[in-house]
Amino acid sequence: MKSNVCKPKPQRMCVVCREQSDRHTLQRVVKSPDGHVFLDERGKSAGRGAYICSPECFARALKTKCLDRALRCTLSDQDYQALAEQYSAATSAQN
Repeated sequence: MKSNVCKPKPQRMCVVCREQSDRHTLQRVVKSPDGHVFLDERGKSAGRGAYICSPECFARALKTKCLDRALRCTLSDQDYQALAEQYSAATSAQN
């Protein structure tokens, strides 16, 4: 027998400002098992993930390098630059 009760939406926390939000409103950064770091558009890629809520938080993440801690690895400046390009492309595509 099915219930008409809606399932709660998954909540995730921004690694920068620590605010919780719906998983689908956040951008996910992933470190894949082979060590490649990229922006996960679908939110389903395998690997260690970190969520970021806004462009302001993304800029702060680049400045403070808090993604290193969240992804449990050390990212190079080239990794951060590639993430910034991917993030700007993703946010401009959404608008």
